[in-house]
Amino acid sequence: MARLKVRVTKVEARRGQSGTYAIAHLAGGKRAYVWDRALAEALATPGVYEVEAEERRGFLRIISARPIASTNGAQGHDTQGRDAQEASMAPGSTQERMVALQAAVALAPHLGLTDVTQVLAVAERMVRWLRRGEG
Repeated sequence: MARLKVRVTKVEARRGQSGTYAIAHLAGGKRAYVWDRALAEALATPGVYEVEAEERRGFLRIISARPIASTNGAQGHDTQGRDAQEASMAPGSTQERMVALQAAVALAPHLGLTDVTQVLAVAERMVRWLRRGEG
C-alpha cells in the first residue's frame, strides 16, 4: 500500500457484477476505484486528499483518505474516523497559513512582489484579514 497526495475532481457512482462502487476522477486524467460507500461519499467533495491506495492488476484502489484541503482551502474531516481535532486545526493553523501563502505567491507577480519577505508579509496579512471575519 502507498500513501499518495491526490486532487479529486469528481466521483461517479457505478454498479457492477460485484456490487456498487465509485470511480474517483483525479487531476491529470487518472482514475481510482472506491469500494467503500462512505469513503466514496466523503471523496465526493472536490479537493486534495492524502489517500492510502493499492494497485491491483493495473487498477488503483483507494482504501482510506484524509482531506488535506478542499478547492476553497477549507479543511475537511477524516474519512477513517481519526480525531476531528486533527482535521480542524487551531486558528492560524499551518493549513490556513499554507493556503494564504499559496495565494500570496500566485499574486506576487501582479502585486510586484520581488522578495520572499514581502510575499510572507502579504500571506500573514491575508490570514489576519480572513480571521477578522470570524467571531
